[in-house]
Amino acid sequence: MGAASAAPPSEEPPLCLRSAIQDRSVLASLVLTFFFGPLGLSYTSRWWVALLWLLFVCVAALLTAFMGLVLLWPITMVWGAVTASKRHSAYRLTVADRGRHS
Repeated sequence: MGAASAAPPSEEPPLCLRSAIQDRSVLASLVLTFFFGPLGLSYTSRWWVALLWLLFVCVAALLTAFMGLVLLWPITMVWGAVTASKRHSAYRLTVADRGRHS
């Protein structure tokens, strides 16, 4: 009486066991950092990293009469692409590892 039927086991692991790593696209990172500069880093990094880098770029731009942007903007793009590549690799390893343990 009143016994609840057991739910069928799901194929998804419980929320506490799911990976917090999210997949990131290198192309999307490059496009975002090209158009938004350091703010595009918030796609692949934490938001405070993007804000710190934005502050650094703004200070450098003001101190160098905006010539610092010629150097720092491409560095921002490369940093975003490398970070996205690392996150994508970590995501693929997590997915592969999850497949092995199923």
